[in-house]
Amino acid sequence: MRIKKTLVVLLIISIAFLPLNIYMASEEEYSEEEKRIIENYVIEKNDDGSNTYTIVSYDSGVYTNIIPGEVDGKIITRIGDGAFKDLKQIAGQISLPDSIKYIGDEAFSGCTSMVRIEFGDDLEEIGNKCFYGCTNLNDISYNNNIKRIGDNAYENCRSLEDTYMNIPESIEYIGSNAFANTGIDLIIFNSKNAPVITENTFYRCRSLKIRVPNKSEGYIQENNWPMDKVISTLLGDADGDMNVNAVDAAIVMNKFKNNNFTNDDLYNIDMNYDKVINSVDAAIIMNRFKNNL
Repeated sequence: MRIKKTLVVLLIISIAFLPLNIYMASEEEYSEEEKRIIENYVIEKNDDGSNTYTIVSYDSGVYTNIIPGEVDGKIITRIGDGAFKDLKQIAGQISLPDSIKYIGDEAFSGCTSMVRIEFGDDLEEIGNKCFYGCTNLNDISYNNNIKRIGDNAYENCRSLEDTYMNIPESIEYIGSNAFANTGIDLIIFNSKNAPVITENTFYRCRSLKIRVPNKSEGYIQENNWPMDKVISTLLGDADGDMNVNAVDAAIVMNKFKNNNFTNDDLYNIDMNYDKVINSVDAAIIMNRFKNNL
């Protein structure tokens, strides 16, 4: 009987110390200095009836790369229009918390001190001109839930030059001039159904190449896709016979051993998009061949 009572008491104590929600624990991970920085975020309650909030501005001259998922226990799901526009205080590598679902128009426009941004798991939409003119932004990491990239979203982000960018299957729309004047080298689309784009989505991306799935629908000129930029060869087809098999893997290994590959090889047989041709790429080709992918 005493053992049962002891177990019940322990269970009650353990429940009492569980976090009230998934974001409360993250707040405790901040240092005292970081907590003082977070206090300078100005937030407003969302008008959608939920008990969630939007970051509307950052009121401090202190440089920061912290975007909080909560402020004073209030859950942040949105970054408002122009919230950080032209702020040099937003600097370095930025990681958005999973709670944020929407980034507003011009939210980070002109943040020239920002270098890299990593989106949280729940982000669905990037607003118009969201990162317009972020001239030092050179790396972007998407999640698998993003659906929409707005007009002019990355226009004039010139440090994206020579970047490889993976666009997840979830994407449905990419706006006008979204990647204009970026100099992106390669964009990889993973959805077999082409997202909607405009004829100016990739305006003045002169060196851009686009990789689409081998079996795909909608990636056609009539749907505004710049077919002159779409790579026609199958990924992994090293000998150009429109098949991917053990022969291609052997060619890749030979190129690796002799350190003999061209820029076109990077587009065609760099299977993991790490800008290197090696045995890993040969192994991926063999795996696809064995599984008839």
